[in-house]
Amino acid sequence: MRRRDGRLFLFDFGAVKQVTNAPGGSTASTGIYSMGFAPREQMSGNQVFPSTDLYALGVGLITLLTGEEANKLFDAYNNQWKWCTQATVKDRLADILDRMLLTAANQRFHSAAEVLEALSPPPPTVLPTATSTSTSTIGFCYMGIISWGCF
Repeated sequence: MRRRDGRLFLFDFGAVKQVTNAPGGSTASTGIYSMGFAPREQMSGNQVFPSTDLYALGVGLITLLTGEEANKLFDAYNNQWKWCTQATVKDRLADILDRMLLTAANQRFHSAAEVLEALSPPPPTVLPTATSTSTSTIGFCYMGIISWGCF
């Protein structure tokens, strides 16, 4: 986040984590949050989830990517974040950030591990190669099962 004097500082997500992990404790919001970085469930004092922190992290990331304050990036009329036109990122990263910023907690990533998995590169695709130049490989599909044969 940025102070009024323009200096940047790191914010901590520990308060929500303590509430969600407290044995026998309440799952309601603590009321501890930074305006613009907290999702609706936290600001209204409702139950909070790990995705609550991921929302705040997403807001922090888009403010860093755009150089704009959170309140300038959120379109209250449409209840949506409007940040993509102000930052240049790959579509995959934009999709991940957009999912972190979804209004409904159950539609966001449920854990940091899920976010890391989404950020991981997909496994390489291995394509079959022909082994001989004197024969041709013909593929045909029968009821969803692909069979290969040399003719």
